[in-house]
Amino acid sequence: MRSNFLKQFRNRAAWLVIAGGLAGCGPGAPEEETPARLQETEHALYEGDDPKLVFRYRASTTGTSAGVITGTVGAAATIARGGSGNTEFMNLTYRPFTAGAYKASATAPLQSPTGFTVVAHFKPDAASLTGRRTLYSDQGNGGIALDIVDGRMQVQWHDGTGYQSVTATGYPIDTNWHYVVAAVTINPTTPASSHARIYVDGQERIDVSPIPGAQNLKNSGQPGCVAAECDGTGSSRAPVGEYFVGRIATVEVLNYPLWSRSYLFSQLNDGGWYAGLPSYFDFTPAVTDTPTGAYRSKYRRMADAINEPQGGNNFPQFNDMKAKVTRRISLPYLNDGFVYQGVFVGTTTTANDTMFMVGHYEPDPDLSEGMAIVPEVNITGCATGTCAPSLRRTYRLVSATGAELSGVHPGGVVKVGHILYVNSLMNEATGIGGLLQFDLSAPRTTWHPADAATGRPAIEDLKLVKSHTGLCGGASVSLDVVSNRLYCFTSGARLIRGYNLNADGSLPDSTPEVTWSIPAGPYTQGTKTYQLQGGAAYHRGNAGANPCFVLHFSGGESNPSAIHDFCPSTSTTAVRELSSTLATNGEGVVVTTDGMVWGITEGASKKMQAVGSASIVLAPWVWGIPRATLGIQ
Repeated sequence: MRSNFLKQFRNRAAWLVIAGGLAGCGPGAPEEETPARLQETEHALYEGDDPKLVFRYRASTTGTSAGVITGTVGAAATIARGGSGNTEFMNLTYRPFTAGAYKASATAPLQSPTGFTVVAHFKPDAASLTGRRTLYSDQGNGGIALDIVDGRMQVQWHDGTGYQSVTATGYPIDTNWHYVVAAVTINPTTPASSHARIYVDGQERIDVSPIPGAQNLKNSGQPGCVAAECDGTGSSRAPVGEYFVGRIATVEVLNYPLWSRSYLFSQLNDGGWYAGLPSYFDFTPAVTDTPTGAYRSKYRRMADAINEPQGGNNFPQFNDMKAKVTRRISLPYLNDGFVYQGVFVGTTTTANDTMFMVGHYEPDPDLSEGMAIVPEVNITGCATGTCAPSLRRTYRLVSATGAELSGVHPGGVVKVGHILYVNSLMNEATGIGGLLQFDLSAPRTTWHPADAATGRPAIEDLKLVKSHTGLCGGASVSLDVVSNRLYCFTSGARLIRGYNLNADGSLPDSTPEVTWSIPAGPYTQGTKTYQLQGGAAYHRGNAGANPCFVLHFSGGESNPSAIHDFCPSTSTTAVRELSSTLATNGEGVVVTTDGMVWGITEGASKKMQAVGSASIVLAPWVWGIPRATLGIQ
């Protein structure tokens, strides 16, 4: 069910019968099969005998409950969550901490021979950048803490004889939103393999190995506190100082250390409530979180593991998520039930500095589809180095009369000049579908206002200009920036059609200038039938008249996705495999002139998290692979 917040803005979506071809839905969807090694190696994806999420704090989504923690922490009941209703869309009120703290109702026991991870997403005021300010602490003759010390991040733990600490002294933080992960690996057998690592905003800022002190971790047995240091025991435990001032969206504690690459990605710096890993796996209310459960911990460890040298070796079927992927950009509105299908990279100020994604609201497994959105993200520098992507704006796609475009199931998105094209299936009830054309230069109205506290921009209604009902109703759409040509990809018919564009990006007619048939080979991977979900045009050397295409094939929710290279001007029958070990539920793909192939999946959506299959590997990012790695320069 859509949240009450959303219900006030929309009518009930028309039911859409999907005839195959988009998002792996409908007849012809690939058969699901658990990868052979998945279940037998699941226990090896993490360290320790009882790995789990032992503490979670979430700020209130409504602002009315002041972030009160409900449930217990680390017990076999509900993981601690801040407030209620954390699946609400765009309710971004965080309670600012001044001189208060939140205390868990149970302890968060760690595994002494293993280590721990503390994750925090927060926005400090200037006052929090002087002295010692606590983000999380369960200390008291034992225990751990994550602090800000004179503007630098510090992790502490008790080794049985006293407190040890590591500080990222060379990287001061500021008053923007930050996403910090501290992971400490204890290794009494091989001390040289112990580590204390701190990641700030997707970058490793310090790695101390071996760790200082003894190879041991002593628990305090006391409840954890957020935003202040606490003293006392049990129910009498209370904040006593080191108060954090600012905003905290998330604090999590895992009783095992995460590996490095899990957090080496570009986090959208918009507060994180509805983007990327800070809000990942939060939708499930009141579920048991155990080592064998089918909920948050398992999915999170699987998502972590496929990107790790250690864990990835246990998942050979997803090997290229660690071997070839070098860039990751988190997905906005990840936990709101949005399923992403398409991705495009264009230019706002400098070449390839803007990413567009297209998705639709699909909260439940019944495939009832709601609003379509297009987030516009600033990705300046992301192809070549460290970047801090941010949402510029988000468009809600509406009809010419302002009605929400429910049930159109978008497939791909491209921007040409001031024109935004989105291809989609047909909504038989409204007659809208095919290639949808929008004018970005036209006046727009605000559907949901900006949020000053988080810096999230407004959501704006983008009105439909024209529905080219006979065009591009298949898998995806792509822009050939060299030839100024629009390509439409159809999975079932295995066709690529190219349409020359006018100088302003508009279509002169509906007659394709070129048509190519896609060879049948990539549609079968082993014994499985795959679907084409995305296609992207490019030119070798970014020049020349003859295009090639990167084709993204999906094996569904249990099998790896694959990308292939097809150059029909050279051969209409030859297709070269570029990778067959990417994350499940592959969707759109785009090739950029600055040397990247970007791909998007729907596997991290709320719906996919709810399926509960042991074989779904979630990828909550747009992944990026250098063209040079794939040999398509």
